[in-house]
Amino acid sequence: MAKRDFYDILGVAKGASDADIKKAYRKLAMKYHPDRNKGQKDAESRFKEVQEAYDALSDKEKRAAYDRFGHAGVDPSMAAGAAGGGPGGFDFSNMFRQARAGGGSGDTGSFHFEGNPEDLFEGLFGGGGLGGARRSAPRARKGADIGYRMNVSLQQAADGFDTHITVPGEDGEGTRTLEVKIPAGIRDGQKVRVVGKGHPGINGGPPGDVLVQIHLDTDPRFEREGDDLVTRVTISQPTAALGGEVEVPTLTGHVTMTVPPGTQPGRRFRLRGKGVKGMKSGEFGDLYAQVQVETPTHLSDEVRRLYGELDVALKKGR
Repeated sequence: MAKRDFYDILGVAKGASDADIKKAYRKLAMKYHPDRNKGQKDAESRFKEVQEAYDALSDKEKRAAYDRFGHAGVDPSMAAGAAGGGPGGFDFSNMFRQARAGGGSGDTGSFHFEGNPEDLFEGLFGGGGLGGARRSAPRARKGADIGYRMNVSLQQAADGFDTHITVPGEDGEGTRTLEVKIPAGIRDGQKVRVVGKGHPGINGGPPGDVLVQIHLDTDPRFEREGDDLVTRVTISQPTAALGGEVEVPTLTGHVTMTVPPGTQPGRRFRLRGKGVKGMKSGEFGDLYAQVQVETPTHLSDEVRRLYGELDVALKKGR
């Protein structure tokens, strides 16, 4: 079955703004999140479909490639730039199939060569560089590193996990599987180094390393700020005025939070120690619950009458 158009999945026009795309994603992600739809058979597949569409359209470069080439422009198995080799890099994503990360999220990883391309060719073919001229006094040099990009969920990054990745064979042919431990608390963009598992050394030098760079997926419930988390909770107008209790999601379940009378929209409440455990500090960050006050849109005649009386009473009490 042909893949659905990403814009159709999110329900936005092709020229939609970044804000409209993010708004549509949040609405659909909350609607189909597996934790909220355990009885709906296709919830997980729909959620993954929405996540894939948002990942492509929220990234300017990926969106431009998608607009021009369709799904082929963002498919890691077809797009040479998917691994993010960057200037000076030598991308292998067209030469080797993508490897599935074993952390449980179903995301795929991609690998690329990091460093001087001359090191790779010299290490693989034993030459004296791209120019073919042999050095008079060969010196030992460390082998080329291999970069690997891995997508992980916020929950995985917070908990840490063990997984396996597939990278090129040491001789440049075939593939090999490596075990990688992703530490708890790792942040977006950080790298895990697997020492000595890169390309062979040159003239007796040590082998290179594998550098696993973490890319944190968007989470519909939380935004991460360092080791702190931010979530949004919705309360009714009466609760905002009179105070009350509200359920707040955390990484380990829901907790009950009390909001005081007179709570204003946008106010943040801090739940200490409910954030992410720091990878280096070992201390937990905090969770900030930002209040959104819900305004009812469908009023019965009785509720409309009561709102009118309340409005009059509030004006008299000023």
